[in-house]
Amino acid sequence: MTLTGGLWFAVASFDISDRARSMLLVFAGISNLLMIIALIRLRYVMQRVLADIRSYDGKGKIGGNFIIVGTFCALLLFAAIGSFVTSYGPSTYFTKNAPAKATP
Repeated sequence: MTLTGGLWFAVASFDISDRARSMLLVFAGISNLLMIIALIRLRYVMQRVLADIRSYDGKGKIGGNFIIVGTFCALLLFAAIGSFVTSYGPSTYFTKNAPAKATP
């Protein structure tokens, strides 16, 4: 989420070309999709570790609760969709005010 916020800040704040803005937004979208995969994988690995610990202690299995992971994945997906949509026309969504020129 910090990566997305930083990239969106750069796109909105710096005076760069629309092509550079589009590339940054596509990178943000791809990064969000990859983070979804990494988050699901991390949750799976940690669930397996917890199951091993519980079996070692002689305790029963517990069901997985994926509310938090699902919520974060949904947020990352919405951010990715937003990045991809705005990458097609970044000048429509982001307007960087050009510095005022001094008149002689």
